[in-house]
Amino acid sequence: MSKSVVGIIIAAVAVLGVVGVVMMGKSKTSQTNTTTTTTSTDQPASNTNSQASSSETSSQTAVEMKNTAYSPTKIKIKKGTTVTWTNKDSIEHDVAPDQPSAAFVGSNGLLSKGESYSFTFNTVGTFTYHCTPHASFMKGTVEVVE
Repeated sequence: MSKSVVGIIIAAVAVLGVVGVVMMGKSKTSQTNTTTTTTSTDQPASNTNSQASSSETSSQTAVEMKNTAYSPTKIKIKKGTTVTWTNKDSIEHDVAPDQPSAAFVGSNGLLSKGESYSFTFNTVGTFTYHCTPHASFMKGTVEVVE
Protein backbone atom coordinates (compact mmCIF):
# COMPACT_ATOMS: atom_id res chain seq x y z
CA MET A 1 0.00 0.00 0.00
CA SER A 2 1.40 3.37 -0.91
CA LYS A 3 2.32 5.93 1.73
CA SER A 4 -0.34 8.32 0.43
CA VAL A 5 -3.11 5.73 0.87
CA VAL A 6 -1.88 4.94 4.39
CA GLY A 7 -1.83 8.67 5.13
CA ILE A 8 -5.41 9.07 3.89
CA ILE A 9 -6.56 6.12 6.02
CA ILE A 10 -4.85 7.51 9.12
CA ALA A 11 -6.34 10.96 8.48
CA ALA A 12 -9.83 9.49 8.03
CA VAL A 13 -9.51 7.49 11.26
CA ALA A 14 -8.35 10.62 13.10
CA VAL A 15 -11.29 12.66 11.78
CA LEU A 16 -13.75 9.93 12.77
CA GLY A 17 -12.20 9.81 16.25
CA VAL A 18 -12.41 13.57 16.73
CA VAL A 19 -16.03 13.68 15.51
CA GLY A 20 -16.90 10.82 17.88
CA VAL A 21 -15.24 12.57 20.81
CA VAL A 22 -16.99 15.86 20.12
CA MET A 23 -20.40 14.26 19.57
CA MET A 24 -20.26 12.02 22.62
CA GLY A 25 -18.61 14.46 25.01
CA LYS A 26 -16.10 11.72 25.68
CA SER A 27 -13.86 12.02 28.71
CA LYS A 28 -10.36 10.51 28.81
CA THR A 29 -11.57 7.53 30.82
CA SER A 30 -14.63 6.55 28.78
CA GLN A 31 -14.74 3.84 26.13
CA THR A 32 -15.94 4.29 22.57
CA ASN A 33 -17.54 1.53 20.53
CA THR A 34 -18.61 2.52 17.04
CA THR A 35 -19.40 0.85 13.77
CA THR A 36 -19.07 3.14 10.78
CA THR A 37 -19.82 2.59 7.13
CA THR A 38 -17.19 4.20 4.95
CA THR A 39 -16.53 4.31 1.24
CA SER A 40 -13.38 2.47 0.32
CA THR A 41 -11.37 2.34 -2.84
CA ASP A 42 -10.21 -1.04 -4.00
CA GLN A 43 -6.47 -1.43 -3.94
CA PRO A 44 -4.63 -4.38 -5.44
CA ALA A 45 -3.75 -6.97 -2.85
CA SER A 46 -0.24 -6.48 -1.64
CA ASN A 47 2.11 -9.20 -0.59
CA THR A 48 1.91 -8.62 3.15
CA ASN A 49 3.15 -10.77 5.97
CA SER A 50 0.10 -11.78 8.01
CA GLN A 51 2.35 -12.06 11.05
CA ALA A 52 3.33 -8.39 10.83
CA SER A 53 3.24 -6.31 13.98
CA SER A 54 3.01 -2.64 14.68
CA SER A 55 4.04 -0.46 17.59
CA GLU A 56 2.04 2.75 17.65
CA THR A 57 2.55 5.87 19.72
CA SER A 58 -0.37 7.96 18.41
CA SER A 59 -3.87 7.98 19.88
CA GLN A 60 -5.26 6.30 16.73
CA THR A 61 -4.26 2.96 15.23
CA ALA A 62 -5.68 1.25 12.14
CA VAL A 63 -6.02 -2.50 11.53
CA GLU A 64 -7.24 -3.77 8.17
CA MET A 65 -9.19 -6.94 7.55
CA LYS A 66 -7.96 -8.17 4.17
CA ASN A 67 -6.97 -11.45 2.54
CA THR A 68 -8.89 -13.14 5.39
CA ALA A 69 -6.43 -11.80 7.98
CA TYR A 70 -5.96 -8.85 10.31
CA SER A 71 -3.12 -6.58 9.22
CA PRO A 72 -1.13 -6.07 11.31
CA THR A 73 -1.92 -9.12 13.43
CA LYS A 74 -0.16 -7.77 16.53
CA ILE A 75 -0.13 -4.20 17.75
CA LYS A 76 1.36 -2.51 20.80
CA ILE A 77 -0.39 0.69 21.84
CA LYS A 78 -0.50 3.13 24.72
CA LYS A 79 -3.43 3.19 27.12
CA GLY A 80 -6.16 5.50 25.78
CA THR A 81 -5.50 4.65 22.12
CA THR A 82 -8.43 4.03 19.79
CA VAL A 83 -8.03 1.09 17.40
CA THR A 84 -10.14 1.07 14.23
CA TRP A 85 -10.60 -2.16 12.30
CA THR A 86 -11.74 -1.70 8.67
CA ASN A 87 -12.97 -4.53 6.46
CA LYS A 88 -11.20 -4.39 3.08
CA ASP A 89 -12.29 -7.93 2.11
CA SER A 90 -15.24 -8.89 -0.08
CA ILE A 91 -16.47 -11.20 2.70
CA GLU A 92 -17.76 -10.22 6.14
CA HIS A 93 -15.57 -10.25 9.25
CA ASP A 94 -15.92 -9.19 12.87
CA VAL A 95 -13.76 -8.41 15.89
CA ALA A 96 -14.51 -10.88 18.70
CA PRO A 97 -12.43 -10.79 21.90
CA ASP A 98 -11.24 -14.23 23.03
CA GLN A 99 -12.21 -13.15 26.57
CA PRO A 100 -14.94 -10.49 26.33
CA SER A 101 -14.92 -7.93 29.14
CA ALA A 102 -15.51 -4.24 29.74
CA ALA A 103 -11.80 -3.79 28.94
CA PHE A 104 -12.37 -5.01 25.34
CA VAL A 105 -15.78 -5.21 23.70
CA GLY A 106 -16.15 -6.71 20.23
CA SER A 107 -17.80 -5.37 17.10
CA ASN A 108 -21.25 -6.77 17.91
CA GLY A 109 -21.83 -8.26 14.49
CA LEU A 110 -20.22 -8.81 11.13
CA LEU A 111 -18.75 -5.93 9.14
CA SER A 112 -19.26 -5.76 5.38
CA LYS A 113 -16.63 -4.45 3.00
CA GLY A 114 -15.93 -0.79 3.79
CA GLU A 115 -17.38 -0.89 7.31
CA SER A 116 -15.27 -0.09 10.38
CA TYR A 117 -15.35 -0.73 14.11
CA SER A 118 -13.47 1.35 16.69
CA PHE A 119 -12.64 0.70 20.33
CA THR A 120 -10.65 2.78 22.83
CA PHE A 121 -8.41 0.70 25.10
CA ASN A 122 -8.25 2.19 28.61
CA THR A 123 -6.92 -0.86 30.45
CA VAL A 124 -3.31 -2.08 30.37
CA GLY A 125 -2.99 -5.72 29.29
CA THR A 126 -2.83 -8.10 26.35
CA PHE A 127 -6.08 -8.66 24.48
CA THR A 128 -6.45 -11.43 21.90
CA TYR A 129 -9.28 -11.55 19.39
CA HIS A 130 -10.52 -13.45 16.36
CA CYS A 131 -13.00 -13.30 13.50
CA THR A 132 -15.98 -15.47 14.44
CA PRO A 133 -16.52 -17.04 10.97
CA HIS A 134 -12.75 -17.63 10.56
CA ALA A 135 -11.76 -18.31 14.18
CA SER A 136 -9.27 -21.09 13.43
CA PHE A 137 -6.89 -18.84 11.47
CA MET A 138 -7.96 -15.15 11.60
CA LYS A 139 -6.55 -13.90 14.90
CA GLY A 140 -5.02 -10.77 16.34
CA THR A 141 -3.47 -9.30 19.49
CA VAL A 142 -3.53 -5.86 21.07
CA GLU A 143 -0.95 -5.15 23.78
CA VAL A 144 -1.81 -2.06 25.82
CA VAL A 145 0.94 -0.37 27.84
CA GLU A 146 1.07 2.75 30.07
